[in-house]
Amino acid sequence: MRLDAPFRENTVFKFNHKLMTIAGEEVTDMQSDNLALTQDVCSQDYAGHRLCYDNHLTPQTGSLIFPVQGQVGITAYLEKTDSGIDHYLLSGTYQPTYTDSMFPDTLTASLVLDTPNSNVNRRMSLDIAYNKAEMTASVSYVRPGTEASLVGSVENTQHGVMAVMTYNRNGEETELRTVVENGRSGTERQISALSTLQTPTKRITGSAQMILDPQRRMVVNMSILNVATTPISLHC
Repeated sequence: MRLDAPFRENTVFKFNHKLMTIAGEEVTDMQSDNLALTQDVCSQDYAGHRLCYDNHLTPQTGSLIFPVQGQVGITAYLEKTDSGIDHYLLSGTYQPTYTDSMFPDTLTASLVLDTPNSNVNRRMSLDIAYNKAEMTASVSYVRPGTEASLVGSVENTQHGVMAVMTYNRNGEETELRTVVENGRSGTERQISALSTLQTPTKRITGSAQMILDPQRRMVVNMSILNVATTPISLHC
């Protein structure tokens, strides 16, 4: 999809208010003896454009509760700050595969926003991938100065399941790994979970264990390491 950019300025809104005198068939503008007060305000640059508005008031205007006593001129316009931009280009792809389910077995999708011929590189891209059989999914985002990705996977183990999620931003990686296992000890059923969060500067470990016996009694033990100076524990 292509969207042409404004040549220089595009007026978004314009309003003028004047006082007139009517004598017979003659209509005369009531000019003020005082110069108009002008206020020009513009937003920050975004995608090669900025939004500006001008206020032209006279000392006789007073408050902007109509009818006012003097002249009023208000204009809002979109101003181009990158002379090289002539259009915005949005493109994308979407490719799912199906077998017997309404939910796709695999999916790849991408979205790209660019300003060709601009003086500043503004290309942004978003990519998504998913595979149901392999139990993996990923999202990546790229723009000038930033590359980020989020990758997740789930794997069945002999006694439970393991989930891994990895976030990478400009080469700095953070990983969350969780293992959940089911087991039995005599007549008791045990469910345990171990999570590890590895950041570029710290490693945090958390564990939990739940024990169920035939009398429907439950025991829960939890602990977190490397968050405080001493381990955080909960027993109930």
